[in-house]
Amino acid sequence: MYKAKSLFVLLFIIMLLMLPQAAAACPGCAQAANGALGRGFNNSILFLMAMPFTIVGSVALCLFILQRRHRTAAAKPDPVSLSQSET
Repeated sequence: MYKAKSLFVLLFIIMLLMLPQAAAACPGCAQAANGALGRGFNNSILFLMAMPFTIVGSVALCLFILQRRHRTAAAKPDPVSLSQSET
């Protein structure tokens, strides 16, 4: 079973390497492989991939800052209670 599965994967990879035009995502990407249009496609894909990480990272940073402020506010002694204990 394992041998048949590995053989299938190997044949699939060989077929993909032998047919690079068939493995292209779309005709526009295949035709603009080395030009400015191809670089534009690549930049737009990277931008679209980075947006979810940027949004989730921003929310995580805001939550971290809020939690840190809450922790420091809870750790500060109340000035009113200090003045009452001294008298």
